[in-house]
Amino acid sequence: MSTSYAGDGSEGLAATIEQKATFVGRGVFVITGQVSGGTGATSVEVTANVDGVETDLGAAAVATDGTYSFADRVGRHHQGFVTATATDAAGDTSSAVAPYSLQAGLRGAQGVARQDSFVDGEQTATEFYLREGGSKVVAQAPGQTLTSTEFDIFGAGRADNTTFVFQPGFGLDVVAGFGARGAGHDTLDLPASDFTSIADVLRNTGDVGGSAFITDPVTGDAIRLAGVTTKELARNAGHDINLHG
Repeated sequence: MSTSYAGDGSEGLAATIEQKATFVGRGVFVITGQVSGGTGATSVEVTANVDGVETDLGAAAVATDGTYSFADRVGRHHQGFVTATATDAAGDTSSAVAPYSLQAGLRGAQGVARQDSFVDGEQTATEFYLREGGSKVVAQAPGQTLTSTEFDIFGAGRADNTTFVFQPGFGLDVVAGFGARGAGHDTLDLPASDFTSIADVLRNTGDVGGSAFITDPVTGDAIRLAGVTTKELARNAGHDINLHG
């Protein structure tokens, strides 16, 4: 999910904005993008619809390589449709819009911030950042690939054919709504450096509270497939489990 949204430039000036902002804590998101062409744009003005009102958030300096980075500190107010507008020395402008939905301070003991990510205008996943680290990510469209960072909770939602990628050191993760059977089954993508075969994965899997609990024999990391037993996983293991190099 790294596609940029490009705006309509004049006289060759073009601005883009990354479709995914980065939450850095305390209600602050970092928005990034790129400016090219024109006659040397040095800054980008960032605006957003904040609580239903179009608001000027401030300006971001453009680096020599054309990139810009803006720290959005609106905090606990809901924001949507963030716009980045570049203006060059000739007065030409180019704008790009990302259909973000950013909000800090979600209710609940764990919630700190929420970000909806988009690809080509379609929502594909909703990510909740947790106060104690890690995140909760729920797929909203089929065929998504979700990669664990550390201590994540994943949900396939109503989306079929979701691939969950785990790297060494991913911690303790939970996958809810995993589809173990059928044409739209989901897939666990595990590190071949830690598991020698699919049979090795099953040897390191046992049921805990009615859910399969996969333990990485090298790192001690673990994945809990909520509501899916080891027996159910084993029935379709050749399709449900993949090992990556």
